[in-house]
Amino acid sequence: MEIYTPGHNYLTDTLIMWGLMSVFRRIKSCDPAEIQIVGRGGRYQIIIKDENCINGFITELNEAIRERVDQSQYQSLVEQNAKKRKFRECLISTSLRDGLDPDTQSGVVLALQFLLEKEFNFNVFSINHIDEQNEGRLGRGETLYLPFSGIYGKYLTREYKYEEKSYRVCPLCIAFSALGFDSAVAIARRRTERIYAVFGFDGSTTLEKINALLDSIWYEDGVNTLNKAFRNNASLTTLAQAFIVFLKMPREIRRTLPQISWYMILYSYDVGRTKRITNFQILDMAPIRNAIQYIEEEYEYLPRLVDLLLDKSSIEKGGDEVLNALSEFAIARRLDGAYRVLRLLKSLIDRLDEKKPPSRRVKNELYGLLTPNIAMGLLKSLG
Repeated sequence: MEIYTPGHNYLTDTLIMWGLMSVFRRIKSCDPAEIQIVGRGGRYQIIIKDENCINGFITELNEAIRERVDQSQYQSLVEQNAKKRKFRECLISTSLRDGLDPDTQSGVVLALQFLLEKEFNFNVFSINHIDEQNEGRLGRGETLYLPFSGIYGKYLTREYKYEEKSYRVCPLCIAFSALGFDSAVAIARRRTERIYAVFGFDGSTTLEKINALLDSIWYEDGVNTLNKAFRNNASLTTLAQAFIVFLKMPREIRRTLPQISWYMILYSYDVGRTKRITNFQILDMAPIRNAIQYIEEEYEYLPRLVDLLLDKSSIEKGGDEVLNALSEFAIARRLDGAYRVLRLLKSLIDRLDEKKPPSRRVKNELYGLLTPNIAMGLLKSLG
């Protein structure tokens, strides 16, 4: 059997793909090596070769929904004829509660419950899904919420005028986007902003090879590092944020990811009163992946170096600037970029105050990490 993500945009289709994979991986009799995923320009073809994966899907899908929506509370609100906004109280998932605004939370509950009450059929994810479900700017259905759509705006362009038109999708697109968001998205916090990171890819692989990206272990350390940096008022470029998230993945996971064209969708959303996308970028991860690999072959302390650069005393003296330069070097791979990283690092160490115990500790440890091996690693990554 072959199914397809709808073709809405890079983010929505990637979330739907991960949502589908999160259900398949729950099926004990399903062989993950028999589920092939082919990414092409932000859309995914999914080839299911094991009948057990198909036969067990609905049972595990329904269980996944029940784990996220409190059924007794939902039924109570239905009986009370409650307003839509109240249904967010039924949401159990921590990441959906903390990572989304209240309106999106309520919409997710209703979409998941719709999917639970209407038996799922794989045919809905046909290659012509958008036309068959009458979706899009001129379509009908539910508004595609910003955390699931990214930079998608609300304006429909016609000759000589702009009309406010929401991009509309079927409840299943929202439901599977939510499952993917809950299963595969890293979420960091900066005041009322949420910074999201999720991997997408072009090329062919199997669920068996990307299974690890459905476990929170891949992003936990990266999220903790970003949260600490933001609490310390670090000024990090989007590129530096992506560098941190990838570097902080467990080494065995990032080194065993299949050799396909990975990209990271990294975007920010203000869940406060403004409810707007504040940043959205799709970053090719190959240069960052290769640079980190080459540097670590010569210099094993890179993750610890990043931790020290994001210490509060370091940030006050420009530690975040060093990290921004390092991530820029990973993309550009220029000799002057390597020199700039080393110069900024040495300057930071010199500026740290020895009279203050926290600053002195960081200064001494950074000085100990400033070995010839870091220069060798940077030079090796030049190729």
